[in-house]
Amino acid sequence: DMFFKRTFPTKSFERILEDVKGRLEGDTKKNSFNNIQTPFGGGKTHSLVGLLHKAKELDAKTIVLDGVELNPNKETFWGSIEEQLEGKIEKLTGNVPHGANELAKILEKHQPLLILIDETMHYIDNAKAIKVGDDTLGSLTVNFFQELNTAVSKLDKVCVVFTLPSSSNEHANDEESEKLFSRLKKVTGRTEKKIVPIDDIEIPNIIRRRLFIGTDEEILDK
Repeated sequence: DMFFKRTFPTKSFERILEDVKGRLEGDTKKNSFNNIQTPFGGGKTHSLVGLLHKAKELDAKTIVLDGVELNPNKETFWGSIEEQLEGKIEKLTGNVPHGANELAKILEKHQPLLILIDETMHYIDNAKAIKVGDDTLGSLTVNFFQELNTAVSKLDKVCVVFTLPSSSNEHANDEESEKLFSRLKKVTGRTEKKIVPIDDIEIPNIIRRRLFIGTDEEILDK
């Protein structure tokens, strides 16, 4: 209650809440794969927190993956998904992503399900230093997003929302990072829905709602 009381309901924020709600309730016309892409400080993480609260209201299960908190030396996105759902990692083991069918079998049992992934590129940037055969964990994690996209598209009540920076300049520190970012956008861009949580014209209302308990509308009009 406090979160939504202190959050200005931007048009995009309300739209994504409704879209995710629809998908979790089985509306297959709603997009199953959503990308919140804004500059730093543009409302990405705040939107994910709102979606987490909304999922609880709908009695939907949630998976939360934080690319900053996950350690690529010990954890993968796919392994963490199974661990959060099943309590252990038995099928989605190893540093090579599993196919869409195998992912779908695990996700299907836990519908309605919302998967929230924050700081995606932060994890991939760190994971690119870990060799897996002739490839890297960073590159394989990009491949995983394609498999995840395919998996959730087969299920009626599963929805993914993940965040990306608006450009490689916000995270990339070398050419390899830029290539991985471009690949990820290409892989997910075929079916994803891009969301911009905040329109510039809404910023004053957001600041006012966040900083002040109330406003005198009569003074405000002047």
